Amino acid sequence: MPVVFSQLEDLANALSEKVGNSGIVGIDGWTGVGKTTLAMDLARELGAAFFDLDCALIHDQGEYVLALRMSEISIALAKRHRPLMLSGVCLFEVLAQLGTRPDASVYVKRMAKWGWADEDEVTGLVFEVPGAGGNAIRHEMRLYHQKWQPHLDADFEFQRAG
Repeated sequence: MPVVFSQLEDLANALSEKVGNSGIVGIDGWTGVGKTTLAMDLARELGAAFFDLDCALIHDQGEYVLALRMSEISIALAKRHRPLMLSGVCLFEVLAQLGTRPDASVYVKRMAKWGWADEDEVTGLVFEVPGAGGNAIRHEMRLYHQKWQPHLDADFEFQRAG
């Protein structure tokens, strides 16, 4: 089970201890939870580099992982000389295709008064309208969560107020 944080500084300190002056920190989570914002904030706090998988995305393909330009991600991974904050959905799947893993991982959860706001999305309990835009990618993310369980297997969890 991941160690839970809700303060940026506390998470940054834990990551610094875990990865030191190098390493890949994977920031994962459901779409729209603030992965990119957290990764940029952590990069600034730790003097690290930053790369978001969406920067390598070929848009309007109806899928995510297969629509990524893997060569761009490989370049970002190879040219780092300091820690790299790498954010994106389906992160473990992408890194597995590139033959690597993060040295530390953070799963971002959007929290509400009742608990994890995106849990129904992850578990597939949300109603989908056939043919609706985005449903294919949401389905891909659900399958990813079932296979990799990043919400359970991350080193750290960062909880954002929703």
